[in-house]
Formats: sequence, structure tokens, C-alpha cells
Amino acid sequence: MEMNIVYSGNTYYSRGIEFDAAQYSLLPKVDNLTFEIDNVGLEISALVMNQETRGKQCIIYRAAFDDDLQVIGIAPLFIGYLDKIEIDHQRGRFEVYNQFIKWNTLTPRRKHSATCHWVFKDTETCRYAGGQTWCDHSWDRCVALANTQYFSGDRWLPSLVDGNIKWGRV
Repeated sequence: MEMNIVYSGNTYYSRGIEFDAAQYSLLPKVDNLTFEIDNVGLEISALVMNQETRGKQCIIYRAAFDDDLQVIGIAPLFIGYLDKIEIDHQRGRFEVYNQFIKWNTLTPRRKHSATCHWVFKDTETCRYAGGQTWCDHSWDRCVALANTQYFSGDRWLPSLVDGNIKWGRV
């Protein structure tokens, strides 16, 4: 029996849904869950096409109902963020990852150098998109290009060359 449910002021529409490929671990790793939902009326396509859904929080709940199909309680089963989405005229397939997915970002490798090791104008690392055609990979040039948020060198190293560095107690 198909029946829409109203709970806490929200309407939940009856849809066919299947879950698979759930992975959970006590280790600090990315747990994930994959589910498919019916898209025959193209409502899911409209939602995905009209807004950026990747990165949005997704909470999968388990609900308990009474004999009149009124919700008597809910419990979250998986809390994560939408990542990969595949939609066709029949189904929408969604991959959801826990909060550790946000740790999967580009960060500078610990190459201790005063100069930046990113490739100039690389769209994933340097990200400079202006009209300049050269960079000497220095902090000063990155400042001139207004791109310091992506500088991957250790800009303070030159100031330590002739410095008095002490380790441990003085």
C-alpha cells in the first residue's frame, strides 16, 4: 500500500527504495552507504537538476509506525553527505559518505621548502586563474597574484636560515 506520511510538518512521499553496499567501521575511515530510489515521475531528477545536491547532508532514518501508520518514533541509521549521484528515467542512485569524506581534500605534502611545489595554474592545486603567465613559486609572487590561500611552500623558512634555533630547554 502506498501512502504518504506527514511527520513534524514534513511530508514524506511513498517511493520504492533499496539499500546496498553499506560499510561501517570503528576505525577512523570513511563509512558509506548506497541507495536507489524510484524516479519514474522524474521528481528526483528535478530536485537534483535544480540545486547542488553533492555535499548536502543526508540522514537515513528508521521509523516506527502504529496500526494507523502514524509515526511513533524515529532513529537515525546513517548520517553523512551526498557524493556520487546517478539518475536515469527509472531510478536515482545515491552514494552517501560519513563526515570523514571531508578529510579527503588536497593539502600540501610535507615537503619543507620555501617555494611552492604546485604546478602554476593547475586547477586543483595552484588554482590561479588570472591573466599572468609566470610564477617563480615564491611567497612574494603568490602575494602579487593574490593567490596565497593556495601557497604550498613554507614561507618562513628563509627567515630561519641565519637564525638561532634551540631545541628543548634553554
